[in-house]
Amino acid sequence: MKPNRIKPLFWLLPALLLTVSLRAQAQAPNAQAPNIGVLDEDRLAEGYTKYREAALALDKQAKELDAQLDARELLNETEGRRFDELIAKEKRAAGEETEFQNLLKAGAARRAENAGLIGKATRTDAENARLKALNDQAQINSPAVDAIENRLFDAMKKRQQSLEDEYTNRANQVIQQVAEDKKLALVWRKRAVIWNAPTTDITSEILARLNK
Repeated sequence: MKPNRIKPLFWLLPALLLTVSLRAQAQAPNAQAPNIGVLDEDRLAEGYTKYREAALALDKQAKELDAQLDARELLNETEGRRFDELIAKEKRAAGEETEFQNLLKAGAARRAENAGLIGKATRTDAENARLKALNDQAQINSPAVDAIENRLFDAMKKRQQSLEDEYTNRANQVIQQVAEDKKLALVWRKRAVIWNAPTTDITSEILARLNK
């Protein structure tokens, strides 16, 4: 399974900016000039530590699943079915975790055995027979390995989307709160601004609230 790389989020949806602008103007209809805030999205993405920690934890789990699937390749039918049940569980009981670790060790040992036999310049008849048996098992297991890989990948994609939705929504809420607290009529992306006074940058305040 290819690890699901977590990409930085891009916040400040147009609908959010429109909401901020309309609310701020309603609060100060007679203002001579609009109060404008600037948000550095790159710094926000880099400094949003709660999101980054959650994203890194999810990425780490994806890589662990990817490594664990290697062990599935040479398990027998009974072992393989049990492996598929256990690897798909988010939480395993102590006994289940022991069972799963034993399956991982068994699969890793057979992969090492297979690699050792392949690397031999000459093999006995028994070794050739064993190598054939391992290769046959790998071919038999291939559809099942693909199936569990796809199941796990789909589950990780759903978890990633849920994580992104949760933290994007939180960021959008805080951006709106800061804009309303400061009675801003408009919030610009830093990338779209040629120059701004330091006092207009609201990134630090947003990060302080997000990372509480």
